[in-house]
Amino acid sequence: MWIRISEAKVALALALSAFTLLFLVILPASPPTCLGPVEPPHLPKVLGTWRTQAQRPRPARCLANTSVVSQPNFTEQPPHVRDFLLYKAGSRAMFPKALFLQWQGTRCSNVSFLFNGDDDVFAHTDNMVAYLQGHDPSRHLFSGHLITNVGPIRIPWSKYYIPKVVLQKEEYPPYCGGGGFLLSRFTADALRRAAAVLDLFPIDDVFLGMCLEHEGLKPTRHSGIRTGGMNAPSPRLPSFDPCFYRELLLVHRFLPYEMLLMWEALSQPDLVCGKRNRLS
Repeated sequence: MWIRISEAKVALALALSAFTLLFLVILPASPPTCLGPVEPPHLPKVLGTWRTQAQRPRPARCLANTSVVSQPNFTEQPPHVRDFLLYKAGSRAMFPKALFLQWQGTRCSNVSFLFNGDDDVFAHTDNMVAYLQGHDPSRHLFSGHLITNVGPIRIPWSKYYIPKVVLQKEEYPPYCGGGGFLLSRFTADALRRAAAVLDLFPIDDVFLGMCLEHEGLKPTRHSGIRTGGMNAPSPRLPSFDPCFYRELLLVHRFLPYEMLLMWEALSQPDLVCGKRNRLS
């Protein structure tokens, strides 16, 4: 009985081995090719103009800290390479500012004054309006936290690093800190003209100072614009006291909930401030 069972197991094993060998013999030498995705029937024509991976030329070689526009073979590069390099060569913040000046000149040219500010500043708009009422929009105005007698940082790891290949001068023209400033319609027109002929500079507030210098204009200081923050006159006094902000135009830097709290506090009709709660 045991012999018959063993013979049956051997016969079954031989049969499975023969089937496996037959399966391997008829298996194709290479896996079947998968069909690519079928192009949708209503594909827009503009998409058909994109180059395939095999047709794309090799990207232009970029050298660190040099202007890509000045490269000898820049104009010979294909459009999609030139457009990308021009965009990346511009400032991360100055590029949208230049576009805004163009938009303002065509779509909102009759505006009297403009306010430029970061999204983390407390802007006391009532005080801004009161201040601007004494100015003529057809005359020069560019007012903020004035910065003078500073030059480019040459330390490569700095966020504001400017190599000499970008700017040879060792001193910037006077400019206002980019956290917030006010300007007139007249000055916006002047900045637009200058921005169209000057090379974009990586630091946006410095570039606006360059534009003003190009137009023969100067920025001015306003003591109520504190882009460097606000410190109480005494360490014993809370710096978040609304009385310190009652006469200011702008303070950097505020969290969103702090803006709401400060605006609510300054809007209280019964707000009483003493002399020690005033800023010099």
